[in-house]
Amino acid sequence: MFKYAILLTTIFIGSSCSLVKTTAIKSTAGIMKDGSGVINEQGDWDSFRASATSSLTMMEGFWFADKSNTDLLALLVKGFGGLAFGVNETIALEDQLADNDESVAKKAAIRNYTKAYDYGILFMKEKGISQKQLNDKEGKTLLPKLLDQNLSDQDKVAAFYFAQSWGGLINLQRTNVSLMSKLSNVKAIMDWVCKDNMDFELGSCKLFYAVYEAGRPAMLGGNLQKGKALFESHIKNSPLNLLARVSFIQYYVIPTMDETLYAQQAEFLKKEFLLWEESLNLGTRKKQNIKYVKNKNFNLFNSIAKKRFEIIEKYKKDIF
Repeated sequence: MFKYAILLTTIFIGSSCSLVKTTAIKSTAGIMKDGSGVINEQGDWDSFRASATSSLTMMEGFWFADKSNTDLLALLVKGFGGLAFGVNETIALEDQLADNDESVAKKAAIRNYTKAYDYGILFMKEKGISQKQLNDKEGKTLLPKLLDQNLSDQDKVAAFYFAQSWGGLINLQRTNVSLMSKLSNVKAIMDWVCKDNMDFELGSCKLFYAVYEAGRPAMLGGNLQKGKALFESHIKNSPLNLLARVSFIQYYVIPTMDETLYAQQAEFLKKEFLLWEESLNLGTRKKQNIKYVKNKNFNLFNSIAKKRFEIIEKYKKDIF
């Protein structure tokens, strides 16, 4: 009887510790989710690159201990999708312009987009949506209703980065027919996320649709002129988001080989990047760059934009 009592006590203590651990993880995940927006104020691309992987490894450790935690899953979807887009695809741009067909960075982007996709599948499963449903050949019609039934507005960030990562995988592997066949499903999720707020995630919806039109070959439904109009609208409405203008160069100006338009955009960007960089230093802040000081939430996008613009400038003689 005494041994039985000890066994019960041990089980109770073990269960209590597990409960405390899970509760602590849930609290931590909630704090991390609420504070995740601060990453947008990171103005140093190299620091972002250096810290992203370790931060995501830590989050994966938390998730391993609480695999049903949707806050952690949402952070992992956004984190790995952001790493692939902001770091790996940025480095891969140089390989692309240098005609390097064996890009290590491109392979890293595919791996990290895949991780974001896999965590997104787990997130959707926790919300009651299966991978089979997400991949349904009638997804374009079925997904909007399914998302309405199972997700809330609070889930839109995870849904956006899941779709963005899925789209990124497709864009980097256009010869994969199986992946390409799911592009309409990706757009259906994006349409659901963005339908009421095109400024979602600092205008990321606008950037998606502009790249979606300009980045696809015409034989796959792409429309360069429609993409151009979307980029121009995005640039006009979000002038402090310099990634919009650099993406315009990447996905429209370079493919059309418009050297005059490039020169115009480059002249503007050189001035704005200088103002933006000065805004990051108290000693060089002035009236002309106060607009960036007041809008620090564009810092990460602008740091990615600056890195990509530097790469394009390095190869502009080869491009044009």
